[in-house]
Amino acid sequence: MEKMTTAADGSREKVSGAHLRARGVYVRRGYKIDRGDSIGVRPAYTLMNSTIAAAPGMLVAVIGPNGAGKSTFLRAVCGERPAAGKIQLNQRNIYDEPESVLADVGYVPTDSVLNDNLSVVQSLLYLSLIRNPDLSDGLDKLRERITGLLKEFGIDSVSDRPIRTLSSGERKKANICAELLSNPSLLLLDEPTSNLDPNAELELMQRLRSLADGGRTVLIVTHTLNHLGLCHKVFFVENGQVHSRSG
Repeated sequence: MEKMTTAADGSREKVSGAHLRARGVYVRRGYKIDRGDSIGVRPAYTLMNSTIAAAPGMLVAVIGPNGAGKSTFLRAVCGERPAAGKIQLNQRNIYDEPESVLADVGYVPTDSVLNDNLSVVQSLLYLSLIRNPDLSDGLDKLRERITGLLKEFGIDSVSDRPIRTLSSGERKKANICAELLSNPSLLLLDEPTSNLDPNAELELMQRLRSLADGGRTVLIVTHTLNHLGLCHKVFFVENGQVHSRSG
């Protein structure tokens, strides 16, 4: 699925979503002693036989209590190989060719990855240059892209301020902008609304829904039930398994 969207700078850009499918995923957390007829050890799993599917243009949530394994599942999708199971992006197995497939995945962790001492613009420039030192489109094009994303997320007014001075909501938006610079088809977010007040939480969820409506595939994990009505599909983590339920 590919759509044309209008960037904040007025330009037109292609946005392609991704078909994500994970089947029979097991994530091992270690081993435990089996005190049966004979003492031995066997694997202990955080997640067992978990399955998820998401299509282009969808905002998908994985919910569950703290410690249920939501973030563990998200990391299995974006680079931490599970003990068993298959994870595919556009019918390509992520762990058969990780460098190629994962280049099309954006991941926003709970904690900020941006340099606290740099301004918002400087931090996004720095991170982008680390990830793509060749800069085939040129520095001016990158600056335009950053300006457009900051405007789209409503934080262009703080573009010259150090990351450390931003509010929780502004910092979260800056980190999302950093991932969107590479125009990923799949965007993963770990607890994106944590530490946000109710108004900021709603605004961010609406922006994530807008990203999905533009054609991108957006997957979030959260422990809150607020604003799940904005999601196209919701998955629940319970008893070490991810269960699918359509919204």
